[in-house]
Amino acid sequence: MNFELDLSFLRKWQKEFFANHKRRNVLVVHRRAWKTIVTIAFLMFKAMLVKGAYWYIAPYRGQAKSIAWEALIKMTAWIHKALWMEYNIAELKATFPNGSTVTLFGADNGKALRGLDLRGVVLDEYADINKELYSKVVFPMINAYKDGWTVWIGTPNGKNQFYDIYQKALLDTSKYYTSYLNCYETKLLDEEQIADAIEEGTDRTWDDSAFRQEFLLDWEVASKHSFYWKQIAALNKRGGVKESLYNEDHPVYTAWDLGKNDYTVITFFQYYDNWIYIIDAYKNRNQDIKYYCDKVLSFNYEYVQHFLPHDVKVVDLATMLSRLSYFEEYLGWDKVYALDRTASVMDDVEAVRLLFKKMTFDSSLEWYLNTISEYWPKIDKEGEPTDTLKHCDVSDSFRYVVSSYWQWVETNFNYDSIEMDYWELL
Repeated sequence: MNFELDLSFLRKWQKEFFANHKRRNVLVVHRRAWKTIVTIAFLMFKAMLVKGAYWYIAPYRGQAKSIAWEALIKMTAWIHKALWMEYNIAELKATFPNGSTVTLFGADNGKALRGLDLRGVVLDEYADINKELYSKVVFPMINAYKDGWTVWIGTPNGKNQFYDIYQKALLDTSKYYTSYLNCYETKLLDEEQIADAIEEGTDRTWDDSAFRQEFLLDWEVASKHSFYWKQIAALNKRGGVKESLYNEDHPVYTAWDLGKNDYTVITFFQYYDNWIYIIDAYKNRNQDIKYYCDKVLSFNYEYVQHFLPHDVKVVDLATMLSRLSYFEEYLGWDKVYALDRTASVMDDVEAVRLLFKKMTFDSSLEWYLNTISEYWPKIDKEGEPTDTLKHCDVSDSFRYVVSSYWQWVETNFNYDSIEMDYWELL
């Protein structure tokens, strides 16, 4: 049975998306631009054309229900009145007359999505969704259909997976449709509304960063909960990212975060002229200690010291050996240093903030900076930070760089400590 969807209510940018969409679509649009409305309308449009299963995924199921369920019911009311629609509120599923279904999900329960049929999906606020949900769960199902499609939509929240997919889309316009529209480009908000948005954002962050992120689509502004985004923004502003940073006249140090099921991350850096130079980084998973040691030795660097987390000194009762003993065997007993345990991770975070002003990063480490800019507490369903920190292997390795300075460099070098202007940090 054929249906005709009235799209006259859509805004200009939304109509352009409907007319020009492709199998892969990335929509970077400011707040209050009807993003949810356009995604629900697009799901309806596709569901009515081709029988299949279609999904809308928000970061949380409760979020999907509160922002999209009512819109889905209202926008399909005319179908329900003319023929019939079946609504299952327990499953957040709407069934169309042709057998198509549109179901709302939360990314917080990715296991519930595995093994289901899927022809099209909308990933809303993709910056707040675990990127592995798409690669490991959604993509295999979408890829089973030659006409399967995906829409990523949201506003910037730092340089995370949403930024990555947008950059990828820009490089492959034959496969991707992209839209990047700030509040001045859509012209959906008048001057008074924009002024209110600036004021509201300033009330939340004490500066215009919230407005730049949410309405001007500034990728440089990370989440308001990020520990380091302001330091990274200042780093970029002062030109603290440079090409070919390695100086062969000075030795190299490493700082390790050791993973078991997660990643092992090794940061390579140099100390000289009262400055810290982050020159390289390596990460991998599911390898043994010898593999990582051989990998480090394969780099053409002259090493002075390798800094390891405090728990490498723990002795395995089965072998009566510690992991530290293996590092000493492979890297040299005089080149391995187990850092002392610090009082708390938050103390380490503050120490990192202090030293950021005296660091320079190699330009190849954009991925590294993007990752640590995403280091913040876990967020609850109301969007508020909890007392539990997100696990981040890269951030842990980076913290050990700073710990090595305070614990080892100051006591082994004759030059003065790095001078800090504490007033600038207030």
